[in-house]
Order: sequence, then C-alpha cells, then structure tokens
Amino acid sequence: MYNHFAKEEYNKSYSYATRLFSNQIQKIKTKDYYVNRYQDMHTVYSINLISGNYQNKNNELVNCYVNKNKETNEEIDQNIITYLIRLDKVKSIAYNIKEKRFITILRIINARDLKEVEKYIRKGDEIMESMYQFLKEWNENNAKNGFEEYMGEKLYEAQTKGEKEGKGQKEGQEQALKKTAQKRLAKNVDIQDIIEITGLSKKTILSLT
Repeated sequence: MYNHFAKEEYNKSYSYATRLFSNQIQKIKTKDYYVNRYQDMHTVYSINLISGNYQNKNNELVNCYVNKNKETNEEIDQNIITYLIRLDKVKSIAYNIKEKRFITILRIINARDLKEVEKYIRKGDEIMESMYQFLKEWNENNAKNGFEEYMGEKLYEAQTKGEKEGKGQKEGQEQALKKTAQKRLAKNVDIQDIIEITGLSKKTILSLT
C-alpha cells in the first residue's frame, strides 16, 4: 500500500516482483552439472494499493501493466504483471453483483476506522463476518500488540488447533512435498533428483506412481 505512488515506488514494487520470480528457479543436479528448471516457474502478479493517478494513465479502479520495450512498445516480459488498484476511487465507483465482494474488501482496506468497516460487512457472509471479527479483535488488542505480532499469535493458534485435530504442520508439509514429487514424476524427472529436492525416501516417491 502506498499513500504516495511515483516512479520510485513503481521501481521498488517491480524489484520485489522480479526477486520473487527469480527465487522460483530450482537448480536440478544431474550427473555432471546443475540445470535451471525454468519451465517450472510461475507468473508473478504484483498488486499495489495506491491513491492518485500514477503518470496520469491510470483512470480505472484496476490498472494493469506489462513491461514493454520503450522503442517498439512491444511486450518484453509476460512473467511479471503489475496491478495498480486506486483506493481513492473505490468510494464513488459503481459496481455489479459479481464485483461486490472485491469492491467491499477495497472499501474495508480504505476505511478510516472500525465503525466505517462495520458499514460494509454483509450479514450472513461468513468471509466478511470473520474478517470483521479479526479486525475487531486486533483493534481491541492494538494497545499491546502490533499487527504483525497479532498475526503471528493467530497463526500459532491455528497451527495448534490443526495439530489437535490431527492436521498438524508436519503432516501438511509432507503432503506438500508429496505433491511436488508427483509433479516431478509426471515430468519424468529422475527419482534421485526428486529425492534431493523433496527429502522424501525412494519408497515414498515410488508409492506415488
């Protein structure tokens, strides 16, 4: 989120996105050397919540940027897509039923206080009500806890609850590694390489076929 969004902030946002994109590169060890698995990389979407009309070209609520060559104006990188969402337009914008939750969430983000947030919460909407409850609890504890600390406490509570129900963090991590192994098997990656990537045993990996 940016109260002021200019060229410096755009470059900073793009820098974060390129870092996220490059961090996806997994080096796979073969017999003699390492190779980069570029085909496994996913597009990175940079979503920026801003106020104001950056470069006087962002007249819509949601504005999309793809990098272009300055001379030819051709797209040069479709792996990183930048969205600029103008919070200063959200109060007055008209929207349809399909867009209702998206617009409402933006209005909640842009709200000045909890009283204004409450106006946007739709009764019977479980997601909206849980969002409001979370913000209300954090607001009540704000005097002693910052937002990040409060988020950490909530994550810990969720992990503890999951462990009690037999769905602890360790089990979740193992399932994620198995899914990774399955994807690599589907692409015919060598089993020894999959063992090094996931840390799973050969027996476990073979059981996934």
